[in-house]
Amino acid sequence: MVKNRKYIERFRKYLKSGGTKQQKLDEIDQYTYEKFVKTRAEFLFVHDIHLKRWALQKAREINDNTFKASNNWVLQFKRRHALCSRKVTKLITQREVLDADTIDNSANNFISKIKNLLPHYRQSNVLNTDQSGLEIEMVGNRTLSFKGEKATFGKVRSVYNTSHSYTVQLIISLMGQPIGTCYLCLKEKNDYMSDNIKKNLFQASNVTVTCSKSGKLSSSLVEYGIQNVLEPTVGNEKVPLLLYSWGGQTDEQLYSKMKHLRLEIIPKKTTAMI
Repeated sequence: MVKNRKYIERFRKYLKSGGTKQQKLDEIDQYTYEKFVKTRAEFLFVHDIHLKRWALQKAREINDNTFKASNNWVLQFKRRHALCSRKVTKLITQREVLDADTIDNSANNFISKIKNLLPHYRQSNVLNTDQSGLEIEMVGNRTLSFKGEKATFGKVRSVYNTSHSYTVQLIISLMGQPIGTCYLCLKEKNDYMSDNIKKNLFQASNVTVTCSKSGKLSSSLVEYGIQNVLEPTVGNEKVPLLLYSWGGQTDEQLYSKMKHLRLEIIPKKTTAMI
């Protein structure tokens, strides 16, 4: 029962115009947000002008001739949905967008496969290894300094050492514990360590040391690491070893002497998803 006849006329007006003003604003908001989500899911660029265009498109569709996609409306829309302008950190092609589903499927299939394997092994025997490149001299690229100065300098011992690295490789079990020795590849300009360097090099029982001109591991140095770090550590144990897909370390022939080792190669571009 309607207490006031004025309400009846108001309801008729709402029905004729397709709803209340707030209902129309909600429709515009929902439509614009759905368009935004769909567009960003395809990694396309979105700017304020696109939000205005989508909002006005919906307003015309629902016969709201009073709606104005003002700058203030755009500002409030972005606040409601926690949107902001962000620097694009990586540009990708349409091919990479299409590959995204394939990468997702590869990651999910690999995870399912490993989960099915885990009951057959002790957690301490489920291993993962990877290389980490470290700068010889690590410095930040920001500092407090004076406004208006033409150039801002930062002092280091060697500029060369800030961009050239050495490599560390650890073997980690599923329990989160390091297994065996740390494999360390130093940078030596002659690609070998002289007798003098060997004589003065600190000897640590938990570190296996090699070197290269770049400080990075080559295929032959990977093989050296397998023979001197992995094989003595694993022995005859039944072990699944999860490896990243860098070709220099995924050749099964490198592991041929380890009869009870099971190699599982993590699919390309899925590292952050596993």
